[in-house]
Amino acid sequence: MKNLLSRLSVAKKFLVTAIIVFVCFALIMGALLWQSLIASNHNVGFYEKPYASISAQLVIREELYNITRSIYAMSLSQDNASLKEHSDSISSSSQIIKEQIANIKQTSDDQTLIDEFAKSFQSAVDSFEEINKHSITSKNVKSTLEAAAELANDLVSELNRLSEETAADANDRIDTYVKIKSQAIYSYVSLAILGVAVLAYVFVSFSASITLPIKKLMAGFLELKEGRELSPIDINTNDEFGIMASSFREMSNNITFIIDDACRMLSDGANKNLNTVSEDKSRYVGKYGQLVCSTYDIFEDISKGMKVTTDIAEQVSSGSNQISSVAQIMAQGTTEQASAIEELSANVSNIAELSRANAEQAAKANALSIESAQGIEESNSFMAQMLEAMNEITTTSREISNIVKAIDDIAFQTNILALNAAVEAARAGAAGKGFAVVADEVRNLAGKSAEAAKSTTVLVDSTVAAISSGTKIAEETAKSLRFVGERSALVDNAISSIAEASENQAVATSQVLDGIDQVSIVVQTNSATAEESAAAAEELAAQAKTLSELTSQYNLYDPAAHSCGNE
Repeated sequence: MKNLLSRLSVAKKFLVTAIIVFVCFALIMGALLWQSLIASNHNVGFYEKPYASISAQLVIREELYNITRSIYAMSLSQDNASLKEHSDSISSSSQIIKEQIANIKQTSDDQTLIDEFAKSFQSAVDSFEEINKHSITSKNVKSTLEAAAELANDLVSELNRLSEETAADANDRIDTYVKIKSQAIYSYVSLAILGVAVLAYVFVSFSASITLPIKKLMAGFLELKEGRELSPIDINTNDEFGIMASSFREMSNNITFIIDDACRMLSDGANKNLNTVSEDKSRYVGKYGQLVCSTYDIFEDISKGMKVTTDIAEQVSSGSNQISSVAQIMAQGTTEQASAIEELSANVSNIAELSRANAEQAAKANALSIESAQGIEESNSFMAQMLEAMNEITTTSREISNIVKAIDDIAFQTNILALNAAVEAARAGAAGKGFAVVADEVRNLAGKSAEAAKSTTVLVDSTVAAISSGTKIAEETAKSLRFVGERSALVDNAISSIAEASENQAVATSQVLDGIDQVSIVVQTNSATAEESAAAAEELAAQAKTLSELTSQYNLYDPAAHSCGNE
C-alpha cells in the first residue's frame, strides 16, 4: 500500500483512498444484504410452511370444534329443522377442513401424517354423512351421535399429532433462522472489523504518505532557518512531496556548496590570496550571484588599496632616501661650517691678540707702523675671508632651510599617505589590521620627521640671524680696518687715536668671538639635527621597506581571472 501511494500524486492518493473506502463499504453492505436475504428467505419459508400449516390446523381445529358442537346440538335437538341446520353446519365445516387439509399438504414436507389425517377425516366425513342420513329416522340417535363425537375426538388427536410435528418443524426453522441470524451478525461484525481495519490501514498509510513527508520537509526547512548543516531529506516518492524533496535536496546542496565556496574564498583572502576564484560560479544562480560578485569586489578593493599602499611605501622609501641623502649632505655641510668657524675663531683670536698688542704697543706705533700696516692688511685679508665664510655660512644655512622645508613637505605628504593607508586598511576590515598598524607607525615617523624639521628650521633661522649679526660686525670691523689703513700714515700723529681704536677693536673682536661661539653652537646643533634626520629617514625607509614586503606577499586581484554577470 505504501509503495502504491508513493507512486501516486496527492490528488490520486485522495482518489484511491476514496475508491478503497467505497469498495470496503460496498463489500460490507453487500455481505450484510446477502445475509439479510438468506434470513429473509428462511423467514418467508417459515411463514409459507409452518406458519401456514399452523394457521390451517387452527382453522381445522375450530371447524372440528364446530362439528363436535353441531353433533352435540343435534343430539339435543328434537325437530327436523334444527337437525337440518346442524347437519348443514357439519357439511360446511367438513368442506372447510378439506380445503385446509389441502393447504397443509402444500406447506408440509412430511405428507404421511397429513395423508393419515386426511383418510381419518374422510372416514369421519363418511361417517358423518351416514349419520346425517339416518340420524333423523334412527331410533338410536344418541348412540350414533356419540360415535360421531368419538370420531371427531380421534380427528382432534390426530390433528394434535400433526400440530406437534408442525410445531417441531417450526422450532427447527426458528432455530435455523436464529443460527442464520447469528451467522449474519457474526459475519457483519467480522466484515465490519475487517473493513475498519482495512480503512484504518488505508487512512494510516494515506496519512503517513502526507504527514511524514511534511514533517521531513519541516525539519529540513527548520535546519535551513537555523543555519545548521543541512541533512538529506529521505523522501523517495513520485508525488508532489517527492518533487519538493528533490528540489529541496538540490537547493540544500547548492546552498551548502555556496557557503563552503564563499568560506573557502574568504579563507584564501585571509591567507593573502586575493586572486582566488569560485570552484563553480555557475551554481551561484539568481541572487546568489551577487554574493560571489560582492566577494570579488571586496578582493578587488583590497587589492587596489594594496597597490596604493605599495606605491605609497615606494614613495615613502624614495622620499626617506632623499631625506637621508639631504641630511647627510647637511651634516657634512655643518661639519665644514664648524671647521670654518673654528678657523674663523682662531683668526679672530689672533686679531684680538693683535689688538691687545696694538694697545700695549701704542707708544711704539711709530716704530712698528710698517708692521701695523702689514697687520692691517692681513687683518683686511682675514676679514675678507671671514666675510666670505660668513656668506658661505649664510648660503649654506639657506640651503639647509630649503632642505628642512623639503623634509617637512615630505613628512606632510607621508602623513597624508599614511592617513589614506589607514583609511583603506580600516575599509579592509580584519585583513587590513596589520597594515593599519604599519600605516600608523609611518604616520608617527612622519610626525617625528616634521617635528625634527621644524626644530631644524628654528635652529637654522637662529643661525642665519646670528650669521647676519656676525656679518654686520665683520663689515664694521672691515670698515674699521680700512679706516685704520687709510689713516696709517697719520699713525705717528694719532697714536692716542690708534690706542683708542685698538681698544675698540679689542672690544669688537671680543663681541665677534662671542658671535662666533654662538654660530659654532648653532652649527653643532644643526649637525646633530641633521644626524637625527638622517637616522629618522633611514628608519622611515626601513618601515616603508617592511610595508612594501608585507604588501608584496599578497596575490592581488586579477580582473581577467574573474567574471560577474553585472560586469
